[in-house]
Amino acid sequence: MQEPAPAARIFISYTHDSDEHAAKVRRLADTLRAFGLLAVLDQYESPGPSVGWPFWMERELQAANYVVCVCSATYRRRIDGLEAPEKGKGVAWEGNLIRNLLYDAKSDLRKFVPVLFDAEPDDSVPLMMKQFHRHTLPVGFPDLYRHLTGQTSPPPPVNPEIRVIQPKPAPTLDPAWNLAARIEGGAPGTTNTASPAPTKPTVTREQAKAKLLDLLVSLMSADELRRFVAYGPNGERLSRSLPGSSVSLHALATELIALLERDGQLGPELFERLRQDRPYRVKDIDPVARVWSELSP
Repeated sequence: MQEPAPAARIFISYTHDSDEHAAKVRRLADTLRAFGLLAVLDQYESPGPSVGWPFWMERELQAANYVVCVCSATYRRRIDGLEAPEKGKGVAWEGNLIRNLLYDAKSDLRKFVPVLFDAEPDDSVPLMMKQFHRHTLPVGFPDLYRHLTGQTSPPPPVNPEIRVIQPKPAPTLDPAWNLAARIEGGAPGTTNTASPAPTKPTVTREQAKAKLLDLLVSLMSADELRRFVAYGPNGERLSRSLPGSSVSLHALATELIALLERDGQLGPELFERLRQDRPYRVKDIDPVARVWSELSP
């Protein structure tokens, strides 16, 4: 079993949208502390830090191992600089600090973790965090905790065996290039060189897509599938085209297959990426890959 990482310092960035929203943020911070993490929250600093809020925010952002950004429509406006100047000065200040850290070449982008409460839409994630993996609470709290404690699920395999595959066949030549026959006699080119008729695929394209759908649903969760898309070819554009977090894993995978088909990405490269991402599931991936290789281009 994987050992958890040492306790991390977690800074929670949010906007005071409502009393209920602030109470949920407080519950998140309290729970992280109850599970061994040092959550840092402005609500713990009543009536306020002695050094003042700007310096406190700057110090805590830099000291934090992770910054959990509780995204809402108000939070996005203030972080993206779209709010009226007289509103949300504290979060606007945080936004400037976060932006500077993101632009710092030495900053680890994994430090910033967007979260959404309940049915909050993906549109509430600030523009500069759109490509980051996000968690929806409360259902996604276990994945968030794994993220903040460096625990992966499932862990990668250890020392997988090298797979032996068939060697690449030698290229064929026109019978006229039978040089030995020109000395030993015979009539080069008299053999029947007609190419065999192409083999008809054993499944239709729709059946092949159904097999791919079953494979994707068995390989990944919805969050893992979105992350797989984001880090692949045209990941940012494809991620924007996917439905929101409220859809089921089956519906998400169905829409992804349709997008990949329109993009011309349903081919060997997709299955090679799946093998690299899930090497311990190659025995499940290869049969579906063979079905696709039999289909006509």
